[in-house]
Amino acid sequence: MKNILLILAFLGSFATSWAQEKSYIILEGTVGKYPIVMNLHQEDWHIDSDETKTRVWVGDYYYKTQEKPIALGESDRNGNQITLNTWEFEKEEEIETFQGVLENGKFKGTWQKGKTKLDFDLKESNSSDYTPIVHYQAERKVSSGFKNTDYPIEGKFSLDFYLPKDAKLQKELVEQLFSTYTNFDQFSKFQLDSLESDYKEILKEYENEDEMVHFLNFETMHFFAPYLNTKNYLVMNYFGYEYTGGAHGMSWEKYLTYDKQRKQWLEIQDILEVSKAKEINQVLDKVLRKEFNIPNGQLYTEAEVGIFLVDEISYSENFKLSKNGITFCYGLYEMTPYAYGFFELFVPFEDLKPYLKKGFSY
Repeated sequence: MKNILLILAFLGSFATSWAQEKSYIILEGTVGKYPIVMNLHQEDWHIDSDETKTRVWVGDYYYKTQEKPIALGESDRNGNQITLNTWEFEKEEEIETFQGVLENGKFKGTWQKGKTKLDFDLKESNSSDYTPIVHYQAERKVSSGFKNTDYPIEGKFSLDFYLPKDAKLQKELVEQLFSTYTNFDQFSKFQLDSLESDYKEILKEYENEDEMVHFLNFETMHFFAPYLNTKNYLVMNYFGYEYTGGAHGMSWEKYLTYDKQRKQWLEIQDILEVSKAKEINQVLDKVLRKEFNIPNGQLYTEAEVGIFLVDEISYSENFKLSKNGITFCYGLYEMTPYAYGFFELFVPFEDLKPYLKKGFSY
């Protein structure tokens, strides 16, 4: 599971539309004797409740033997001395910390988890194995014009996209979710124009009630970033958020996987024999019961863990690949309450072996 509040905390925005490569870096090296790859991009975090933003590093790292990313976020900085922490808090795992100096394409310091400490030494990679990524951002704020309110009422709409530099690959990626995509400039203008127009139409309904319109602080965000960038695969994460009144906003995410060797975007049916859905779902059920200590025959909703809204699981077409297996990803309320965020279940390839598509291998 992924904590939705943490996701929202780091997603920020910027005031112009531009492209920049150096806001994304891939570092290679070792933690102790273990080879790793660190995949980092920059984001503008709202540290306080005001409009002040601080640019920080966010991303993940993975061991080359596994290629299963572990999320990272910058938690402290003093000049070039920075600290990156993991944030898999919902799994009650000990936080991992990378503390060191990041400058001139090098990141060197001490990794720590619990009482274990190891030196790490990473350098920016120029390998052609990794897909070049460029950064685009666009934002628009639309004032409501209301006067009798405690704070400004406005709509905030933003796009923050880390996309493949290759125009063809970029278009193939984004148009899977937005069929109108041609390039970022045209797309962002169309999206922001549409969001502004819709917001202004809603404002007209309340133009004479400006003392009771605090729920009209609307916000919409669209975000793309690499999740996994290796010699054989590029896995991109899309995250969307929208608040249009009510107790909380709604979020959604999608992972999209490009097979660099086959030169194609993969669907779940390219990996699994989905005609055997019943058997595949039984495998997922077994893995879930083991992970959450739910005895056979007991309903998920009656389990001691007390987090499930449903009593069965089916494979998801939203997935992430690694060397050892598939992580199936579920939206808010699909498996668990909103407060638990996105639910994820990792299933080893070994368990899915009878149902892997003929010819597929990671």
